[in-house]
Amino acid sequence: MGLFDFFKQKEKVVEPIIEKVEESVKDYVRKGPFYLENYVEDYETVSSNSYEWEEIIIASNGSTKFKIKYYGKPHDYYKNLIVGTDFAPSLVVAVEPNTGEEIVLFDGCSHGYNTIYCDEFSEEQRNNRPANNIYKDKDGNDLFRLYVKVFYQNDFEEEPFLNKDDIIEFEVGRFITIQEAKKEDDLILYIDDDGLIQLRDGRKLSKENLWRDSFDVIQIIATNDTGSSIEIVDHELA
Repeated sequence: MGLFDFFKQKEKVVEPIIEKVEESVKDYVRKGPFYLENYVEDYETVSSNSYEWEEIIIASNGSTKFKIKYYGKPHDYYKNLIVGTDFAPSLVVAVEPNTGEEIVLFDGCSHGYNTIYCDEFSEEQRNNRPANNIYKDKDGNDLFRLYVKVFYQNDFEEEPFLNKDDIIEFEVGRFITIQEAKKEDDLILYIDDDGLIQLRDGRKLSKENLWRDSFDVIQIIATNDTGSSIEIVDHELA
């Protein structure tokens, strides 16, 4: 059950989590997910915990209120949570209602430790996930302030990456370059001549930005105009 073991009620209502810690306990600057960098006030969060990052989502026009559309379904028991289907992982998108700007909050085929390093998804799974469900809370509200919190529990910042021309023993007695090996095993990641790592979804990221998108837990909290907050995404990804 992972993080769901902590839920004791059918609907988990939480207080907004975005509160700056006291100056006396600030001791670490954590950069948040790279794909959200342009949609938060400060992608570097000063925190007392080096494994956490949290921020409020902000549209390009400065708005902090969004509708939510998604691919997926409500959790079987915790109906407030969006989860994937038997076909593919969830896709959650914030939509600024005045401009129509869309911000991907979480893509289960692209974001998180296992998705980047371990899991494989077909082109059909990646591309055939229409985010055409509109999220509403139990009272019918569909406009929210959105808070994202991620955890980096694994020390994967120390993971080495090979260069494309480095030789590995791909099979017993068979030595080939890492670039050749990737043609047979798409899970293999390597640094290209530009210092970037190409992921299976086509993105090319630096090592630092790859680590930033390799979080192993993500939580998304939605707060409506009455101040009531609810958790809509809670995924353990490693």
